[in-house]
Amino acid sequence: FMDTPSKGQYLIQAGWDDVTHLSEQTKQTLLESFPPHQREMRTKGIPMLGHGRIYDLSEDYITCEPFEIPDHWMVIDGMDFGWDHPQAQVQLAIDMETETIYVTHAWKQNRLSPNDAWGAVKSWAKDVPTAWPLDGLQTEKGSGKQQKAYYKEAGFN
Repeated sequence: FMDTPSKGQYLIQAGWDDVTHLSEQTKQTLLESFPPHQREMRTKGIPMLGHGRIYDLSEDYITCEPFEIPDHWMVIDGMDFGWDHPQAQVQLAIDMETETIYVTHAWKQNRLSPNDAWGAVKSWAKDVPTAWPLDGLQTEKGSGKQQKAYYKEAGFN
């Protein structure tokens, strides 16, 4: 309901700075008792969907400013097929020296043909190898073609 509230629904987001009954000492004591990944939610009123984040890491710990990927790093795309549930494409850059993996691009969409999916990711997926899930080996009854063949024809590597 946060993005498209129904009639009669309204979201009020409030944080510690919006109230006067918490002293700075109380805020500090409470802040220290919260896991790092919950601090923004609890102090700024930022909603957490479901049961919260999967990993108890703050956003700052897992993000960095964009930078140019060095030519000697390994780069690979991973894809998951989908129609009613979204298909997805993600690109990873791997720094073998520090054993650090960076997610450099991510995309998802449902109800798109392989050609349309390629059009959405081509700017960053061109000439990058793609890891396919096992269901890409399934064959279509009418043509006998494997599902991944349609994606290869569209441009995916």
